Amino acid sequence: MRQARRGGVFLDRDGTIGVAPPPGEFVTRWEEFRFLPGAIDALARLKAAGLALALVTNQSCIARGLASVAEVEAVHEAVQRALRRAGAAFDRIYFSPSLDPEDPDRKPRPGMIERGLAELGLDRRRCVMVGDSARDVEAGRAAGVATVLVTGETYAHEMERARAAGSDATFLTLADAVDWIIERTAGRVENGA
Repeated sequence: MRQARRGGVFLDRDGTIGVAPPPGEFVTRWEEFRFLPGAIDALARLKAAGLALALVTNQSCIARGLASVAEVEAVHEAVQRALRRAGAAFDRIYFSPSLDPEDPDRKPRPGMIERGLAELGLDRRRCVMVGDSARDVEAGRAAGVATVLVTGETYAHEMERARAAGSDATFLTLADAVDWIIERTAGRVENGA
């Protein structure tokens, strides 16, 4: 009998698991990164439910010359260290350094999600993309996974566009979304359920 492939959660970084910097600014050092309240526990619950976790984040600060690849990777390594202590580390971390809207990895394009689906051997019908912006929802839709919009950190000027992107569910925070995500990814998927 063929083994069922597991589900997974793709998560944006700033505004989803970490505090969003002010518009036009970027988190380029670990000292600038702050987990959102409840985010670590939420990730640990998703991991305990048997779900793969993948970070998918646009990091145009690299293309803008505000940070190097090594600096962004250092932030992600520190995030991983903090999450490992809670049993909530990401299985994969993907980031797009590009500003090119045609770059297949830059959200709203689905390249990072598609790579995660393939590399982690996930069942896309049992996967969810979680983010705080329209581009996160659009990337998830383009990859054919369910989408969750978290609005607690969404910039006011982005809120209308983010809601118009038509996520499958909307919650204030990742912590608020955990039960829905687990039900969606662990539940029956036949007939689109």
